[in-house]
Amino acid sequence: MGKKKAMQGAGKGGARRKGGEQPADAAAAAAIRAARFGRLPSRVEPSQMVEETPAQAPHDPDFGRNPENDWMIRYSAG
Repeated sequence: MGKKKAMQGAGKGGARRKGGEQPADAAAAAAIRAARFGRLPSRVEPSQMVEETPAQAPHDPDFGRNPENDWMIRYSAG
């Protein structure tokens, strides 16, 4: 029966402060919310949203080898 009494208080909502205590009335809860969430963050300019980085050179698909002369090295020793 003790477990049931402990569960009865669970699930009751309300505005809670950091310490877990509830304000006395709705006006106090509204004041707490207004102090915490009453102002929007400062505006971010579109020029600050994009970061420009220089492009890297494309990778060499042949890895520095000359495919025109590669056949000569491959088949000349045979």
